[in-house]
Amino acid sequence: MSAAWKETKRVPIAQVNFRSVDLHLPPRVGGDFDIDAMKRIITDKKVGRWERNCAALGLSWRERVDRKHPIDVPCLDLGAAQFMILPGEAFVGYQLEAQKIRPDSFVIAAGFGDGAVGYLPTDECWKEGYVDTYNWVAPADASGKTTGTLMTEAMTAALKK
Repeated sequence: MSAAWKETKRVPIAQVNFRSVDLHLPPRVGGDFDIDAMKRIITDKKVGRWERNCAALGLSWRERVDRKHPIDVPCLDLGAAQFMILPGEAFVGYQLEAQKIRPDSFVIAAGFGDGAVGYLPTDECWKEGYVDTYNWVAPADASGKTTGTLMTEAMTAALKK
């Protein structure tokens, strides 16, 4: 930590820009992610509290998607550095992707800007068999565009020069 502190480079802020990009992510469907299943789980007193909470959160997300309410991906651009806020508990692969998008800058990609999606795995994680109930976003939309591609497009627009 001491060495890192000594290597810190200070850069004056020459500009301040703000951008926010709308992001639409697809809902998970099937099994316990179907609307009727989530409603049944919520009202089933034999089901544990965690499962009922997850079903309620999933149902809320599904209703939001059906209303076509977007997720905001905001970015504060300070020239030499950008601070972007990603939705949900975005996996670290999205931070690494953000750095690839702006290799000339110091990019910070924070998560939990909008918790409605739960965990937000990368395409690689989905391909490796990622499974979790605290995630309400599908690996791809109806056209086959992956969640990772949708995220990369939104980050690219938010981080544009």
